Amino acid sequence: MDEDRASNASEVTNTTTGNEGSGDVVPPVTADQDSNDGQDGSQRDDGSSNKEEDRQPSSIPAETTEQNDVSSSTSNGGSGTDSENDDSSGSEDDDTSGSDEEDEDEEPPLLTYSRIKNIPIRLFQRDTISACNFHDSIFIFGTHSGMLYFTTPHFELIDTLKCHRSSILSIYTDGVSFATASIDGTIVTGLVEDIKSESLIAYDFKRPVNSVVLDTDYLTNRTFVSGGMAGELILSQRNWLGNKTDIVLAKGEGPILSIQKREDILFWFTSTGIHFYDIHSRTSLLNVELPKNDDNSNPFQIFKPHVYIPERDRIFIGWMDHIWTFKISLATKNGHDGFTHGNIGSMLSSAASSFKAMPEKDVDLEYHFVVPLLIAGIASFKDDQLLCLGYEKEYDSENELILKRMPPQLKIFNLIDGSEIYNDEIVCKDYEKLSINDYHLGKHIHPDGELPVEYYLICTSDAIKIKELTLKDHYDWFLKKNQFYEAWSISQYVVDDIDQLETGFKYIDNLLEEGEWGEIGSFMSKVATELSINTKALPTGTVLPDTIQLFNKEWEKLIDISMKEGKLSQLVDSIPYSLHFEHLSYDSILLHVLEQKDTTTFSKLIQCWPLSIFSATKIENKLQQLFETHDTLETFYVNQLIYLLLKDEKQSKALPYMIDVKDPKTIRILQNEPELFSQVMDKLMDIILIPTYISPKLRNAVINNMTLSEIEQALWEPIALIVANRNSISIDKVIATFQEYAKTHSNIDKLLLCILLKIDIIQPDLLVKYENDMINLLSRFDKGPLLEFLQSKTHYDVEKAIQICSSQNDLYYELIYLWGRIGETKKALSIIVNKLNDPSLAIDYIKSWGDVDLWDFLIEYTVDKPNFVDKLLNSYSYLGDKYANVVAGLNDNLRVEEVSSSIIHTLQETDRSYQVNENILKIVDKDTSNYAKRLLELRTRGTIRNPAVESA
Repeated sequence: MDEDRASNASEVTNTTTGNEGSGDVVPPVTADQDSNDGQDGSQRDDGSSNKEEDRQPSSIPAETTEQNDVSSSTSNGGSGTDSENDDSSGSEDDDTSGSDEEDEDEEPPLLTYSRIKNIPIRLFQRDTISACNFHDSIFIFGTHSGMLYFTTPHFELIDTLKCHRSSILSIYTDGVSFATASIDGTIVTGLVEDIKSESLIAYDFKRPVNSVVLDTDYLTNRTFVSGGMAGELILSQRNWLGNKTDIVLAKGEGPILSIQKREDILFWFTSTGIHFYDIHSRTSLLNVELPKNDDNSNPFQIFKPHVYIPERDRIFIGWMDHIWTFKISLATKNGHDGFTHGNIGSMLSSAASSFKAMPEKDVDLEYHFVVPLLIAGIASFKDDQLLCLGYEKEYDSENELILKRMPPQLKIFNLIDGSEIYNDEIVCKDYEKLSINDYHLGKHIHPDGELPVEYYLICTSDAIKIKELTLKDHYDWFLKKNQFYEAWSISQYVVDDIDQLETGFKYIDNLLEEGEWGEIGSFMSKVATELSINTKALPTGTVLPDTIQLFNKEWEKLIDISMKEGKLSQLVDSIPYSLHFEHLSYDSILLHVLEQKDTTTFSKLIQCWPLSIFSATKIENKLQQLFETHDTLETFYVNQLIYLLLKDEKQSKALPYMIDVKDPKTIRILQNEPELFSQVMDKLMDIILIPTYISPKLRNAVINNMTLSEIEQALWEPIALIVANRNSISIDKVIATFQEYAKTHSNIDKLLLCILLKIDIIQPDLLVKYENDMINLLSRFDKGPLLEFLQSKTHYDVEKAIQICSSQNDLYYELIYLWGRIGETKKALSIIVNKLNDPSLAIDYIKSWGDVDLWDFLIEYTVDKPNFVDKLLNSYSYLGDKYANVVAGLNDNLRVEEVSSSIIHTLQETDRSYQVNENILKIVDKDTSNYAKRLLELRTRGTIRNPAVESA
């Protein structure tokens, strides 16, 4: 079979074909015919081909009103938009403007719409679009009159080609070659880079061809697959002689409605289902049967199947109201890109080869679900979402699906569960004249990835660009709606710092109008954080950037307004420390708050603000003036003055005020800075008693009625303070202060004792001259350690100590010790006898002194005391010869318990002692005699000596 090529760029010549149109030649089509073809009987009044009429839904009379605006009505996630009146002479897109319904929207729409104005005018005025192909590098539009329009992805016209005499039903391109199939039964192929060259070839199949796909190596092998109303899937290829041959790959399943290819997988659609075929192995991979339709639905073949392949291993299909997603298994790695690519031509094997390869890929059905939409186009959206164009499923009065005169719906479905995420109703021009198969949906991803993905709604009367709103679009939308907070929230990503600030200030103005002072401060803090504005105090002379200057001015404005309206208290927590005022100052703010007697706000400010941003001296002087007025806020003023003086490290100035108000921090300050103690010694008692004013338990307590441990626990801080400063303050002053205080107040000498005892433990030498005072205090408040104190100290006046102890009850042991210390042992012994009546102690006392005369005193002094006599009678070992005096002094009238047994026991003890002594004497006498005899023997013994031996 011969192939005839056009002799010039304006003519397309056709070769003879195989099975369906063998020997028939397509008449040449010239560019001159373009002006007339659109007017003949092959073009319907509503823009669709008469030859296609048997495949289209029944028509409804068209209305004459022209739709000039792009509008949408949104649900499930956004709001639609309207455009301004269309001016088809323009070359730029016409962005949509808001409809009346948008005024109530609180969220920006998900999508934005604009009319494409630079698409070739004749597509709408003289011709209508029947097929589209949106490739990464080129867009191709086919019309019902058989014209092809080639444009850039920006819809700039590249070239036109008259290649068919009737509606173009399918366009295929890989960016290098292209192919079209028409209802007139022809297929035309050519090169994208040289559209009207001799490479143009037309093939006539004599029956309407619905779809065509080219082989990957089409330029080399001229192989393609096509199919149409004849119901045959035909592979066309040159044989080894260079002639075209046609092979039927599949038939008998009804018309071939569409053919698609993904690398080495071929799949097509018939009235029975979807068929997947592995090109490399010539093996069927998967056949998906179509669901059975109920009585109210039209057959699948009435609708176009729509395919979108988002990735090399996934396929999305939308057909009628069904959506399928398929997963392609990973290919066996081979070749430069890691995959094996099969050519359609490989399906024609050598007649001598009987080997049949195994398929290298599998196709699996992932999801299948039904949607409430009759689908006119699909495209992937994002995150497993599918954008679908179509009609809502509605029925007419005869219970038939309505397939015309309805505005198209744009919906987004979740590909996992089929749930509807978003819905827009798009009102196109003359939509009343269109049917579902007149709409086309395309998607284009910009190669650089910087611009947003664009979608295109193309129909016979309109072309609309659809874009997902960018962040900048959201920002502009929020500004337009006066939703300034939402605009500010995303402004950092789309505008510069100045615009971001200005947007935030607009939100502040709204808050001011609404009186939302509680939100203003926190929002200004967010602004500072977002722009990394330093809110801490800055060094004097710091050069401020424009953003900080604007920030400062806004704060000054807000502070000024809040002061005038009495709302400053709601801002104080957020006021930065780095503001550089033009008219106000931090001092003026503090003074204003004092004048307003806003105690809470003033306290917050001086606690939070660093001293570097305001004049502490000025505020201290003001507080002192107010304190001296003695008004109802006197306590507040003095407390704030104390706080500020301490914050300003002016402890010496703060201490007098602190002592007057009984501030518990007074003692801690004096502990940390003992050099200040001397300045407040005149208020020593006030300092010591500060805890008694603070603790409710101590406020009404009598210190002298408390135990020493209770006093130490309650007043440990002042006690520790004086003890720590024992060397820098005068103990005389401390004692004198206590004595002076006691003249007009309840006695608190027990507290003085606690202080002196603590000092005595640490540094006893310091209290040598105060031992008499301590004896007096101990005798009154703590008699227990008095005896030990008397025994361990040596610098007190014994006679005064005796006087003190004699004035107190139950200090007999202390008196015994004191009398003994000055040699008055008999007085001490008389206290033991008369006061203590303790014979054992009396005997022990005499033994400790070793004074024999004391035995005579005790025997004579106690001769009439039975218990003493009894004890003495049983103390022969101590009395010795004095024992007889005890017995001799016994009064016959004195009744002594078991006196006879005592005497007998004593005599027995004496006898035993005598016998022991006698035996000892015998032993000693015997030993003495032995030693004497031995001595006599030694003295009378002679010694023989040999002088000769000794000289040798």
